[in-house]
Amino acid sequence: MRSEFSSSVEQMERTCYYTIQSLCLMGYRDPEQISARLKEALEDVALGRLLLRKGLLNKEELLDSVEESLASGRLLSHVLVKAGYCSLQEMMGILAEKEKDS
Repeated sequence: MRSEFSSSVEQMERTCYYTIQSLCLMGYRDPEQISARLKEALEDVALGRLLLRKGLLNKEELLDSVEESLASGRLLSHVLVKAGYCSLQEMMGILAEKEKDS
């Protein structure tokens, strides 16, 4: 159990490091901008988990969409709808459900 936890923490740390590095490469310099984008990224993680749990997309589709979201600066929800993984109506329902859960 302890090693699983340590592995998860290390993975999260690596993800945060690479996310910040990507944001800097995309031109984000202001700490407030970086903080806001990281907050969006954390919200995207919760959205991704919910979509996986509902079976609306698989891990590969989610990872591709997260990459696109980071590269383009667009919200994950926008990327997913544009890619056709879910309709706008489905996404609105999912986001409302996510808000109730938080």
